[in-house]
Amino acid sequence: MQVAVLGLGYVGCITAAYLAYKGINVIGIDVHQEKVDLINSGKGTFKEDLVHELVSSAVSKGTLRATTNQSRALIESDVIFICVGTPSSQDGSPDLAALKICCAQVGDAIKNSTKFYTVVIRSTIPPGTIETKLIPILESSSGKKAFADFDICMNPEFMREGISVYDFIHPTRLVIGAKTNVSINVLKKIYRDVNAPLKVTDIKTAEFIKYVDNSFHALKVAYANEIASMCKDLGIDYKEVFDLFLSDKKLNISEAYLRPGPPFGGSCLPKELRAFTTLVPDYEKYPLMHSILPSNERRKREIIDVIASYGKLNIGILGIAFKENTDDLRESPMLEIVKRLKDKGYNLIIYDANLSEKSTLPLNKIFIEQNFPTMFSHFCNNISELAKKSELIIIANRDPVYLDILDYLTDQHIILDCHGVVEAHEHKDRTTTLWR
Repeated sequence: MQVAVLGLGYVGCITAAYLAYKGINVIGIDVHQEKVDLINSGKGTFKEDLVHELVSSAVSKGTLRATTNQSRALIESDVIFICVGTPSSQDGSPDLAALKICCAQVGDAIKNSTKFYTVVIRSTIPPGTIETKLIPILESSSGKKAFADFDICMNPEFMREGISVYDFIHPTRLVIGAKTNVSINVLKKIYRDVNAPLKVTDIKTAEFIKYVDNSFHALKVAYANEIASMCKDLGIDYKEVFDLFLSDKKLNISEAYLRPGPPFGGSCLPKELRAFTTLVPDYEKYPLMHSILPSNERRKREIIDVIASYGKLNIGILGIAFKENTDDLRESPMLEIVKRLKDKGYNLIIYDANLSEKSTLPLNKIFIEQNFPTMFSHFCNNISELAKKSELIIIANRDPVYLDILDYLTDQHIILDCHGVVEAHEHKDRTTTLWR
């Protein structure tokens, strides 16, 4: 197998050098002669620990060389990695010009060859780019058909500048976005010495994951900095605050709260966020903190919009308390949504495994009388009754008892699964979520 790597910058240099170091014949391609000369002299194209050593070792073994003659190098290769940059345009969108040029060059180079090529995109690109932009260019310039005459896949990189060699060798996971097993099997062979979980997905998901990762990293940095600024304004030692914050591995530094679902609610989060922002009311100084509650409010409107899009009037709600295993209605997002639906004229049928008119405790009775005195008039006795009376059914919390609804579905029912709890069940194709 011979591998070509188009683009010898940050990603391409490491990709080419490591694969060659592991014994794969690699030819690096770049339009800049100085980068080619650096590689051929056994040096990396940028300064960082272990880069020069990796390139030097691969060149010494004879498994790595570089050239500006892309046409011949591409024809001679079996697998073509495209690793060119996608910098920001003036409007913030990624500039795909270099990537498009590379795809046109690849297509032009392979058009008269009978060999089957695998094209691997490592450049960071928006979801849909391969399907809508790169495949048409490759097909037009080569006269060949994607996934029949050549294969193409997405293989995003997750390297941090400063320790890129370490991250290449020890990634958190290897992601392959592919349409056929051809690319998957090729990359499995190429990465056979990389010890990391292999995650195979569709092409658009693989294109998107780098943006998801980095936006979350950016969010964490911005959050930490805003909290530190708050500490300064409030006369609090930020180091102690973060030592305490980071010591919680159960909720703060964990997977907790990082699965999509309905809006947050309950007696703590909304109340304390409101208090939090009043402590530091300067929106310009603390935009992130002041954006959380409006984002949560938008989520409520999205649920109502999804319901309205189906044109059904009989709406069943499974779970009106703010979450499972509680009868607490304070700041329940579903209670607020139900009240808005009622005002819009929907016929509401509610079942909550933890709530009933007979067993309601005094504190909840007072809350209901003050906030939704007619709530129990919409209640039914069991899930079977709810199914009979409803057209669209909302699974509003994770209580497993609500999955019993699946036993009563007819072809006319629509399920709005706010937590994705139906995904693993046989009726998943008959449900919708807030995101699909």
